[in-house]
This record gives sequence, C-alpha cells and structure tokens, in this order.
Amino acid sequence: MNRQVILIVVTLLFSGIVSGQQVVVFPAVTDLTPGKHNSIWGTEIQIIKMNPLDHLTVKRLWVCLPDGGFLENPDEALTWELLSSEKRILQLKGEDLLYDTESDRGAVALQIEGGDFIATSRVLDVMRGVYAPPAIFGQGQLIPGIDEPLIGSSHLPWLGGCSTSRCSEGGTDPWNFYRNNIGLINPNPTPMEITGVLIPFGTSGIGRPAELDQDVEPETFTKQLPAYGWLQFNLQPDHFYGYDLFGIPILAITGFVVSLTPNSELPYYAYGSVVFTPNPETEVPEFNDPMYIPAEPGYFTPVSELNP
Repeated sequence: MNRQVILIVVTLLFSGIVSGQQVVVFPAVTDLTPGKHNSIWGTEIQIIKMNPLDHLTVKRLWVCLPDGGFLENPDEALTWELLSSEKRILQLKGEDLLYDTESDRGAVALQIEGGDFIATSRVLDVMRGVYAPPAIFGQGQLIPGIDEPLIGSSHLPWLGGCSTSRCSEGGTDPWNFYRNNIGLINPNPTPMEITGVLIPFGTSGIGRPAELDQDVEPETFTKQLPAYGWLQFNLQPDHFYGYDLFGIPILAITGFVVSLTPNSELPYYAYGSVVFTPNPETEVPEFNDPMYIPAEPGYFTPVSELNP
C-alpha cells in the first residue's frame, strides 16, 4: 500500500480539562506501513512519568478517522495504567491507538491523569530494519508537544520545496523526492471545511519572493473534514510563476507559507511534514530526512489580497 507520509504529532490541551487531567492528541498510523520508493514507516509514542512514584491512568477519549470517527464511551474506553510500583514509561504504537477502529490511520486523544508526564512521539523510515520492537533504529521525526488547539485562521510557517540541483530538474518530477504533506484534524461532532492558500517564496532559489515578482493568483485548496475527521494529503503545487531567460516555466521550488482558514471558530489541528524519499533507481542515496512543521495561530495575508 502506498503511503504519502506517516506522521505522529503530540498536542497537549489544557483548556476545559478537569484539574489533574490533561489530554494528548496523537495522529497516527499502524506500524511498518509501506511508503513510496520502498520506504517502510514505523511510529513510536512515549508517555513518561515525571515522578516515578506517580500512578498514571491513560484513557482513550476520542478517535478521528478519514471517514469520521467517534467519541469514546468512558465506561468502555481503552485504558492503560502506569502504576507507582512498576514501569515509568508507556510505549504505544499506531495499532495500539487505533485498536478496534478498522482503520490503519487517524488521530486519537488520550486523557491522562495522576501526575505530570512527558509525551513525545517520532516517525521514521525503518527500511533497514528494527531493533527489538518497539525500539527503532534512528531518530526520525521527533514531535514536541503543542500546548493548545488552533481556533480561527492559522498558518504553516514553512513547507519546503526542493532546492537541490538533481531534485530541481524536469518539471513537476522534483515533488517525487520531496513530498509536502499537510495534516488536518477535526475533533468536533460537526463537519468542518478548511481553505488553504499557498504563498510562494523563491523561484529557482534566487531573486525576490515569487509572489512579489509575478502577477499570479496564489494556489488554493479546500478540504472537507467530517465530524471527528482526520485528513493527511500530499500537496503537489503546479503553478508556474513566470518564465526564465530561456522561456522555461518557473516553479516555486524553494518553499511556501501556507495560510489556513476554517469555516467555524471550533478548535482544530494542522501540521505539515516534508519527507525526502528518493527513487532507488536513481543515484540519490537511500535515506529519509523528515521535518515536522506545526501550524501557528494567525492569518498570513497574501500580497494578492492587498489593495493596489
């Protein structure tokens, strides 16, 4: 099965939570999922007690899935315990979080109580194997916690293009090496629509930002999320931003800022992930260099929206 990217993100929510409880949101996929160009992805989630004597209770709160998820019944929710007399760390994988959902990808909220903790996760290509699971070779993409959900407009401060000479050759083919992925999570009982605007910065790595040089409307996208919905998609920009001295169309290959606007004031989550997975038939070394980009609050205004 082809996968665009496999990503874990941790979000810590403090608003609206009963004292002594916190909620942790993990978008996840099941482990060892095949990806592009023979890549095989693994995920690892860690919840570590700050005080080894604490007794942590971890309970699944809700599940967001591509076709819509659900709010757990508190009396029947999946539960894990970190007893004071036993282990200090809880290690989970994608299939643990998505248990009994009949889906290999989605996002899950965990309610944690009983003490302070560290919650991190990472995703990486394990095509070279694993070491005594759940331990995985390499560092991969470590995801730090975000302290609150997004409400209103937000932006991805960077979504990288392709700036190497080999990757820059030949039309839109470069996006087969650098894959720009955007993840969206709707943890609400009603559907949500999110519109994105791509603001390009740089053409061929030189000169002023493309949006200042060219009279071109920026690319946009609109995504529909069902109630308790999760979506992660591969973004493939195809706008041309003028022509070079030889009449060859110029792509914005350096990177973008992505402005995001939901159609409501309900909370949501958004993230970007740039993953490099070269074709093994080329001379490019076989490695992965993932980068996680959390969305930040605030609307980033395109030049095209300004009055002349």
